[in-house]
Amino acid sequence: MIFRSVVVLIIAVSVALITNVETTYASSLKVAPDSFTAKLKSGEKQKGFIDISNPTEDTVVVKTNVEAFRQIDNKGSLEFYDDDQLEKGVQLDLRQFKLGPHDMIRMYFLLDGKKLPSGDVFGAVFFTASQSDKIASGVNQAVRVGTLLSIVNGTPGPREAKITALQIPFFQTGSTIRGSVTIKNTATSDKNTGFYPDVGMKLWPGKRSQVITTSLLFAGRTRSTDFELKNIGLGLHRVSASYDGSTKTAWVITADPFTAVITGVIIGTIALESALWLRRRSRLNRQRR
Repeated sequence: MIFRSVVVLIIAVSVALITNVETTYASSLKVAPDSFTAKLKSGEKQKGFIDISNPTEDTVVVKTNVEAFRQIDNKGSLEFYDDDQLEKGVQLDLRQFKLGPHDMIRMYFLLDGKKLPSGDVFGAVFFTASQSDKIASGVNQAVRVGTLLSIVNGTPGPREAKITALQIPFFQTGSTIRGSVTIKNTATSDKNTGFYPDVGMKLWPGKRSQVITTSLLFAGRTRSTDFELKNIGLGLHRVSASYDGSTKTAWVITADPFTAVITGVIIGTIALESALWLRRRSRLNRQRR
C-alpha cells in the first residue's frame, strides 16, 4: 500500500443559480484545473493558478470567493460553507473581473500555511459569472463553477480505515474483473478530516498485485468505489482487498463469451433437470403413502 499524505479530490463543481429569468441564459465558464492539491510544511507558502475561460458570445462579470467543504453522507455529497480562517489562508489575486466572448484569464492564488487550519484542509475557489448587461437591469442570472482544493498543512489527520465489503460477481466474461470495494473511515466523526485510502488488491493464482485509490472518505463515513482489474486471464481467481490489516476476499470465474454461453446453458439444463427430478420424486412419495 502506498501511503499518500496528499489527498486528491477530482470533482467538477457546477451550481446554477437562476432567479427572475426572462430568457434562456446559456452563459457558462470553464475552469482548469478542476482540482488542486498541495502539501505544506509548517508555515510554508505555495502559489497556484487557475485558468478561467468564457466559451460564450457574451461578456460576463466574474466574482470569486473561497469556501470550505465537508462530506455529509455516505454517497459523497458535499456541503460548502464559509470559513474565515480558510479564506485568510487562500489569498486570491482577483476578487472580480470581466471576461469578453471567448476570452481566458489566468488567476493566481497563494496558500499561506501560517494562516490555514492545520492538518487536512478542504476548500474550493468559486467563480460566479453574470452577464454584464443584465446586472444593471436587475435580472440576476448566474452560473457558478469552481476548483476544489485539497491541502495537507503540516501533519495530516488520522488515516484509519477498514474494508467492510468486497463485491465481485462470481461469473464474468472476458479477462477483466469488475467489482467494488467498500471501506469505512473509522476515525471519530467529529473530526473534519478525510483522505483517499489506497487499497491493495492481490490475485491468485500468481502474485499479481495492484493498488487502487478509493473515493474521498471523511471521518465516520463509509463509501464504495468501483474498480477494474484488467488482463487477468481466463479461469478461477481469488481476489483479496486489503487496507491496514483489514482484508476481504472473493472468488470469480472469468471466461470468454462463448464459454459463458455454453456454461449458462449447462447450468440451466442441470437446474431444470434437478427441478423435474425433485418434482417426480415428490409425486412418487405421495403415491406410496
